[in-house]
Amino acid sequence: MSPWAVMLSLKAAGGWRPPALRFDDPAMEARFVASRKEARLNHHLISGAVALVIYNVFLLVDPILVPDAVELGWRVRLLYFTPPALLLLVGSTAFKKDVLSLPGWFIDTVVMFTGIGAGISMLYIVACSQSPLATTYYAGLIPIVIYGNLVQRFTFMYAAAFSAFTCGMLIGRVLYAGRPPGSFGWEMELALVMLVLLITAYTLVMNYRLELEERRRFAGSDRAQGLRDALEASRKAYARLSRLDGLTGLPNRRDFEEHLAQTWREHQITQQALALCLIDVDHFKAYNDRHGHPAGDQCLKLISQAMASAVSGGGAQLARWGGEEFIVLLPWATEASARRLADSLQQAVSGLSLRHEASPSGARVSISLGLCLVTPGQAGVTIDRTISMADEALYRAKRQGRDRWVLVQGAPAAAPHD
Repeated sequence: MSPWAVMLSLKAAGGWRPPALRFDDPAMEARFVASRKEARLNHHLISGAVALVIYNVFLLVDPILVPDAVELGWRVRLLYFTPPALLLLVGSTAFKKDVLSLPGWFIDTVVMFTGIGAGISMLYIVACSQSPLATTYYAGLIPIVIYGNLVQRFTFMYAAAFSAFTCGMLIGRVLYAGRPPGSFGWEMELALVMLVLLITAYTLVMNYRLELEERRRFAGSDRAQGLRDALEASRKAYARLSRLDGLTGLPNRRDFEEHLAQTWREHQITQQALALCLIDVDHFKAYNDRHGHPAGDQCLKLISQAMASAVSGGGAQLARWGGEEFIVLLPWATEASARRLADSLQQAVSGLSLRHEASPSGARVSISLGLCLVTPGQAGVTIDRTISMADEALYRAKRQGRDRWVLVQGAPAAAPHD
């Protein structure tokens, strides 16, 4: 390899940084923490119960390694450590919802200190023993380190703190405490310390890799969920737009027909009347020819907005029927409410005072309306027949001079409920 290649390799290696165990997006980090909180608590509880049993199984080796501290071992393990640990496990299980409401860092801190407490208890037993084999008890820290870094799966920050504290206690014990008479000497202690440190380093690397892989899996699933949500939002937006008229923003004919069919079924059960109103802009072709199609489009927008305001809050639905025609459905109608609807629609459009220089019936834009009041469920009353009757009433209004409304009834209307 050339010197330049070696320099480039060293530069690349020097610029490498391990991936961060935190998402750049705070919202994504919050979702990650929230998504694993309950599962981690369940894991802590199950692993903690198993680890507590294993911790107390070490009582079987106390008579061999620390025979002069057997009674102390029983007190430390079964009297000082186990009851609080059991209380923590049982209480967290019984009040899991309350525990889950606590911050995640608090739960992780408590679990970390259970591991630290186990390490302190073992080193305390060693410190109180004069057995020549007492120093081999240091090996008991290995399952404790594995417990914290791999079994309980602390987050890497907590695993690093837990490992540093545990190894620090061990090194401090070795450096500042004397060895019992007849013990193996510093070579054995050094070997045990190196073994604990080595396994701690390995488990820390594994802990880091496990958390990194978990975060990468979450990032992939989160992106996939984001794409699914965006696709669903697009689908709903398309479905919504497919039911709206592109020019006026009103419901289109398809949407209106579905709404009319549903309302019709309801009225067939209640036997109450509804009103259907067909609306036509008077002399609209002449308006387009005189003022141009852009002006015609603007005219339809203004008319639709005015009529939408006129029917808002009254339970009526306004839609564009096609071209310059609109349609209104008024449920739970009476003859009086149908007349009020027609008057309000006509006044709303006339109030715009839109100039119509090509109109043979007036200088302003106006509308003609045909209303039909029917009771669904009565003999001969169908949706198609009702629309035809409203259309016939509309043409009667046009023949009578336009800028007016005509009301017809297909069957006697039942009085609505209060």
